[in-house]
Amino acid sequence: MTRTFLPLILSLFCLLRALPAAPEFLTPPLEDALWRPPLDSATCQLVDLNGTWNWSEIDGTGQGSCRVPSCYSGTNTPLVFERSFRLPPGGADLETSLLLGGVNHSCRVEINGKFIGAHANGSTSLELPIPHGLLQEDNRIRIRVDRRLSPKSTIPLKVQNWDPLNYGGIYRELYLVQRPRLRVEDLNWRLEEGRRPELRLRALLRNTELVRIGEDSLAGPSRVRLQLRLLDGLGEVVGEAETRADVPRRGSNAVELTARLKEALPWSPEDPVRYELQAELYEGDLLRHRVTRPLAFRRLGLYGGELRLNGERLRLQGVEWVAEHPASGIALSPRQMARDLEYVKNLGANLLLATQGAVHPQLIEYCNRNGMLLIQEMPAHHVPRTLLAKGEFQQLAGSYLKEMLLRDRQEPSLLAISLGSGYMGSLPETQAFIDSLMPLRQLAPQLLLTAGLLEGGEGLRGLDLLLHEDRPGEPIPMDPGTVPVVVRGIGLPVEDGNQEGYANPWSALRQARHVQQRLLLVREQAGLDGSAIRALADWRGGRPLLWPPPGSDRLLCPMGLMTAERATRAAYHEVQSIFGSAPGATLTQGEHSPVNPLEYPMAGFLLLILMLVGLKQNKVFAQNLKRSFVHSHGFFSDIQNNRIYQFGQSLFIGFLVCYSSGILLSSLFFYLRKNLLFDHLLSQFFVLDLLKENLAALAWQPLLSMLYLGTLCMALALALAVGLRILGLLFNARFSLAQCLTFLAFSGAPLLFFILLGSVLYRLLQFGNLLIPLAALVGFLLFWTGLRLLRSMRIAFAGAFLPALLLLLVILTVAVGLLFAYYENNHSILDYLQYYLSVYQL
Repeated sequence: MTRTFLPLILSLFCLLRALPAAPEFLTPPLEDALWRPPLDSATCQLVDLNGTWNWSEIDGTGQGSCRVPSCYSGTNTPLVFERSFRLPPGGADLETSLLLGGVNHSCRVEINGKFIGAHANGSTSLELPIPHGLLQEDNRIRIRVDRRLSPKSTIPLKVQNWDPLNYGGIYRELYLVQRPRLRVEDLNWRLEEGRRPELRLRALLRNTELVRIGEDSLAGPSRVRLQLRLLDGLGEVVGEAETRADVPRRGSNAVELTARLKEALPWSPEDPVRYELQAELYEGDLLRHRVTRPLAFRRLGLYGGELRLNGERLRLQGVEWVAEHPASGIALSPRQMARDLEYVKNLGANLLLATQGAVHPQLIEYCNRNGMLLIQEMPAHHVPRTLLAKGEFQQLAGSYLKEMLLRDRQEPSLLAISLGSGYMGSLPETQAFIDSLMPLRQLAPQLLLTAGLLEGGEGLRGLDLLLHEDRPGEPIPMDPGTVPVVVRGIGLPVEDGNQEGYANPWSALRQARHVQQRLLLVREQAGLDGSAIRALADWRGGRPLLWPPPGSDRLLCPMGLMTAERATRAAYHEVQSIFGSAPGATLTQGEHSPVNPLEYPMAGFLLLILMLVGLKQNKVFAQNLKRSFVHSHGFFSDIQNNRIYQFGQSLFIGFLVCYSSGILLSSLFFYLRKNLLFDHLLSQFFVLDLLKENLAALAWQPLLSMLYLGTLCMALALALAVGLRILGLLFNARFSLAQCLTFLAFSGAPLLFFILLGSVLYRLLQFGNLLIPLAALVGFLLFWTGLRLLRSMRIAFAGAFLPALLLLLVILTVAVGLLFAYYENNHSILDYLQYYLSVYQL
């Protein structure tokens, strides 16, 4: 009994989810080393702030300790992280800043009680300068972290189905970085090719030395000498340059140099050649700052609609990557990232498409070193068209894009920056959004800009590469001829552990066969420039999914070539055979027949027998039911005047109507349990995860769902009767609650046809051409029932019917208006409904 009613009990108390829950922390493995930013010279210092921190909820309901880096889920309450640290000796004359590798989603930083700065782009790095004199020998840092997302004003927007789980926390490393006050602040370069290549460099020199009153030596600028050398992999100098400049006190100066090179071998995935750039800044004979940067050369361009790298046609073989692991969440260690990159390389792929914003700097270094091209995607997914045209959202996207470009624009492995995914290329709002970001191109003209498009794109301006999202069952998108096209998102969801043949649409072999067929179709399109598989590994999603069977983890999104624990599926080996030269998996067809649950015809048969027995045994009931159809006005008048009153008949017919409706709804629910659009729509209305989890569990259990939905119909009918009775008291209408229930029960008599319809609905829905007639039949029965209910209420309220009806409409309008206001203000329901209906072309 407890197991039977547990989902119902949980559903009734789902509002308890609004109460704060304890955060659940995930951390990288203890044995894995942490990333450390490269030190520019011996005069720089790092203060390691990773390790044990104290946390507390902002409302004071919970506290504890955790490791940093780490991430958490389980609560939307902002958390405050605190710890103490000591400043090492010798750093008084150095400029200090706080380097935050990644904090999701937004943070506010204080040191020794003073506000330092704030940040709202969770995946991009943040470096906050610390004012001179604030740090002491013993210090305390406080970081307020808020992981909440908005449906309108954050990137990413609120989490949708298949979106990664929105973890919070300080999930990447953080350090205090101390640098010389006179230093090389930034280096940019470009290669001028010719008979003898030249390296054009632009260095930004910065001076933040403190002015001490009475020291005349600080009155003028610093006279400095900048020396640059380029070394190959063997440590031999292949080019050098030198210049002198004046750097004003408390100011900066940009200088340009040109170095003639002995060689400039290009970087490519097949041969990732890199050089080392050394920059030394002298003041007189004193070395003030030394900078060492890896450097690589490549020629990336578009020629006749083709993507070319170093003059050769570039064919992209990629896989999407979600930076998430079941053991550490999004707080991946360098070792975990390196292992994932090894899986990608072993596939034979040359492209990694990172879908969650700016990746960890260590992953970029791995890509540079191992010849893996990288596309970083701004996490702007499922953006409704109304938001794309708004200036506030465009500014937000511009801020995110700018931070991504400034940090990684010189990385040789970075092929492109994606502006997001799920866009409709034919919408003017999409073009307006792209146009608003075009001024930022000047920050990194050598990079490509791209975006994931569901459809269209032929007329879009501003994109150098189109990522067309593959849609199963639809033709492979054609090459528009002017812009390179990569087909992304190739894959199918899998029932975890389903090893049946590919005839089963949810088996691992079906996924493998689908991927095989789509990749081969892409290859047949000579004008296409490559493909990208949906995901390397499964990931934890932000919303429960409807379609996984009972016992499954409904937050797991099983669409990867590997499981979340990195166990390979058949699709991995099939992709390996196409991208590389490894043998593919053996794909057998097997046998599969759709599930046809017997519970629906059996339940309908029982209700039908029960109704026939009732009609046969009780002639008065049979006569009343007949009169309610043939002479409904006289019948309802007799009820009002107490000439017909048998409450048992009302309960009996009400039971039949409610549970026949439960059969129909349960059958429809079971049929739609693997419909992705229906799953999206449920997520928009049932915003509490617990409620949706219970609905998903019921969708797979016909017997329980019939019982719960039938009981729900009875509860709604009782609530309506009580409401009408209260309304009757306001207008002195002469009917009792029992009479009102009788009105409702016999008004719903046309819904008895649901007994037959619900019994066979699941089988009928499998014939697509019957969908519209079935919907019309159900609509007609509901309309007929509504007319009968209005007629019965007109008799019950007599002369006060119109005022009562008007008041009822006002009450319903206000209630619906308040409910709509809640959904619209908190979840932008109209925008998202419009988006998903357009995505599924409805």
